[in-house]
Formats: sequence, C-alpha cells, structure tokens
Amino acid sequence: MTAKELLDYCLAKPGAWRDEPWDGDVVAKVGDKIFAFVGSMAGDPRSSRRIVRRRRVAAPEVPET
Repeated sequence: MTAKELLDYCLAKPGAWRDEPWDGDVVAKVGDKIFAFVGSMAGDPRSSRRIVRRRRVAAPEVPET
C-alpha cells in the first residue's frame, strides 16, 4: 500500500480531512483529533493509528419517589 492509498483510505471516513501540522508530515484528522499519522508522501509509507475504545458505563439507578 502506498502513502497515497493509505491517505485516500483514511480520508474516505466520515468527517476525515488531511492536515500537515509539521512540515512534510501528513496526518488524517476528524475534527481536531489526529487518528492516522501517514508521514511523508514520498517513498514507502510509515503509519501510526489511534484507536479509542469507548467504555459503556451503566447509568446510575435513580430511586423512585
């Protein structure tokens, strides 16, 4: 997979957009959060992804009055 293919895959996600917060380093973001570091678009791709696991927390029981 090339860097362009990886970036295209990331940008196909809902709300995703390309940013270059550091000179020459491309990332994919949703909102203001980086979820994929693609790195340089030249040469072999280097990547890192952020995975957020959401915990489901039970709602506290409210006593009936």
